[in-house]
Amino acid sequence: MPGSQRAPIINGVPDTDPAHMAVVAISDDRVLCSATLITPKVVLTAAHCVDGRVIGDYEAFFGLSGREAERRRIAGGWVHPEFDINLLVYDIALLRLAGSPPAGVEPIPYLPDGLTLTRDDEGMQVQFVGFGRTEKGGLADKLTVFGELGWVCSSTDTCGGQGFPIKERAICFDESEGGICFGDSGGPNLIRRDNKEYVAGINSYVAGAFCYDISCSTKVDEFTDFIEAFIAAETKQGEPCSENEQCLTGFCADGVCCDFACQSPCEACDLPGSAGACTRVTDNATEPGCATDEGCATAGDPRGAGIALALLGLLWLLVRRR
Repeated sequence: MPGSQRAPIINGVPDTDPAHMAVVAISDDRVLCSATLITPKVVLTAAHCVDGRVIGDYEAFFGLSGREAERRRIAGGWVHPEFDINLLVYDIALLRLAGSPPAGVEPIPYLPDGLTLTRDDEGMQVQFVGFGRTEKGGLADKLTVFGELGWVCSSTDTCGGQGFPIKERAICFDESEGGICFGDSGGPNLIRRDNKEYVAGINSYVAGAFCYDISCSTKVDEFTDFIEAFIAAETKQGEPCSENEQCLTGFCADGVCCDFACQSPCEACDLPGSAGACTRVTDNATEPGCATDEGCATAGDPRGAGIALALLGLLWLLVRRR
């Protein structure tokens, strides 16, 4: 978790509540975060947990411990397009399971905009759940701790607490009595409305030192449209599309759902044999934006450029010898 310097959940206890089997650990063997199953196939987490990484390398771990859990592969996902790793705004991502969750696991719904949190809710009880390290150094056990909602900052508010800045679209908490820290990123802030439990926040960052000052979370009800669009997306990687919102991967390029948004004119996502994967064009056909006298293969491949220079050098020597 950005800003964290200490291991968590701080002052937590094991969470054995069957209703919280939907809270999972996610990992690609390098990054460990927490997340929540919000529909039978969709997992909600923080953008900074998966941004810039291969989402298909992640697995979700269902159980009370990351060491002893049932695993489910992640098939794809979206990172919010306005996520900023430096500002830590729009810190929300959605993942899709490749298969069904373990038997008996019931999703925890996200808090929709119709039940939005306001400043009138400040002081209400919130439950944190996550798979971070404990203050004693334990690894990846599901722990929980209760706290109070300290500050609510909507999309139009300017907020601050105890001298720390609070981002827009965030809810924040005083951690002096316990809370979240490293590894708990992406995990849920659970509240109750009309005796029903909802994911109201996604653990995002900790301000101050040692995870004992303030923690802040993405305010979920501000992102209802983004969440609903992902839940509705059905088109798989490599299948035809016309817009990003149709694709489970979140990227429509060259008329097919692609694993990434192709950035170079020398890349395409509809090449025979690799449809759905952003791949370098290797037919040497001149493409707009490539080198004037070279095709895409040599324009973007240092080895191709080296071969071209070597051939030019050989030609020059032959001309001189004549």
